[in-house]
Amino acid sequence: MSLAPTLFYDADCAVCTRLARWGKSRTGDRVEFRPMQHALPGSYGIEAEEWPKAAWWIQQGLPPERGARAVGHVLVRCGRGWRILGVLCLVQPTALLARGIYACVARYRRLIPGGSTSCGLPGSKS
Repeated sequence: MSLAPTLFYDADCAVCTRLARWGKSRTGDRVEFRPMQHALPGSYGIEAEEWPKAAWWIQQGLPPERGARAVGHVLVRCGRGWRILGVLCLVQPTALLARGIYACVARYRRLIPGGSTSCGLPGSKS
C-alpha cells in the first residue's frame, strides 16, 4: 500500500471522474485517486452517511478532510499556479469562499456538461 495521500471521489459521477483524471495527470504519484464506492469509510473514522456527500482527503497521521479542503490539498500538490489556488482553499478567509463554491458545484454537478442524474448528492431535491 502506498503512503501517498488519497482523494476519494464519486466514480458514478462523470464530472467527478473527469476532475480526478485531471488531478492525477498533474500530481502523478504524489496523490492516489480512488473511487469512494470501493472504500470502507469506517476504516477512516468517517460515518457511512457522510461518506457520499463530498470528496475525501485521507492522509496518514492526519484527520480526514472533505469537500473544498480535500480539493485544496490536491491543488497544492499540482504545483505551479495550482499550488496558490490550493492554499487559498485551505486558509481563512478564502476557504469560506472555496467551501461555498464546492457546495454549489456539488449540488448542481448533474447540470454541468458531462454530468448525469447519478451526479446528484444523496438527499438532494434540486
